[in-house]
Amino acid sequence: MIALDSLTTRQQWILRHIQDRGFATIEAMAEEISVSAQTVRRELIELERRNYLIRFHGGAGLRQDLFRIGYAQKISTSLEGKQRIAAAVAEMIPSGASVYLDVGSTVECVARALARHHSLHVVTPSVAVAMIFSTEPHIDTFVTGGSLRGANGALVGSHAIRTLASFHFDFAVSSFGGFDPEGQPTDFDPEKIALRQAAFDKASRRIGMADATKFDKTALRRMLGEHHLTDLVVDAEPPVHIRAALAQAGGRLVVADEKPLATSVPISADQ
Repeated sequence: MIALDSLTTRQQWILRHIQDRGFATIEAMAEEISVSAQTVRRELIELERRNYLIRFHGGAGLRQDLFRIGYAQKISTSLEGKQRIAAAVAEMIPSGASVYLDVGSTVECVARALARHHSLHVVTPSVAVAMIFSTEPHIDTFVTGGSLRGANGALVGSHAIRTLASFHFDFAVSSFGGFDPEGQPTDFDPEKIALRQAAFDKASRRIGMADATKFDKTALRRMLGEHHLTDLVVDAEPPVHIRAALAQAGGRLVVADEKPLATSVPISADQ
């Protein structure tokens, strides 16, 4: 796969525009960026040659393995595996910890599992996660604010990123869209990636999650910046290249199985 950074600014814009809609017409894109339809058509031809998208009459759509499935479908996809992952993550996080919870269906499963904890301090850019904790008085929940984006209730933008600057987290928890050929986590939305990186920069432990359907998928950009995952939690044994990348970064692999999980213990004052 060609790295996104190797594409021109216009090509990157076209991919993100189509990514957000699933399909976009040549005329609409040409009008929005004030270029000719022929210019957009040439860019689509090049992007199709690089296997980023498929052209149709009058427009283009993402390849199936790059297309983000609808959020309602995401919630039900691999639900059992996501619940096992969530239970494993919840066991890793002791009561009393400060936790950043990102956005997405797997993170929402984690939030439900964490609702049984006590005295957690949670910061999240997810309206959905905040609502899960809204009836849990023992969970101190702070919502970052920002611009609402997407069906999963994500808050993004510079305001959300600035908010994170005043926090430090014992744990930052996030899922992602797939892996690149080198085994590095990838995702789709640059704004959500930027927010996630800001949270990871402030976290002692950085937990990534992926169910087995993500092992052979890739997204447009690498998810991580300076800080690598300290833990990767999955619901099945991952391919060799994913294990190798995690090991090289010094991360720990956790394969969530179906055995009962132990109850979390309170975090000590000196942790």
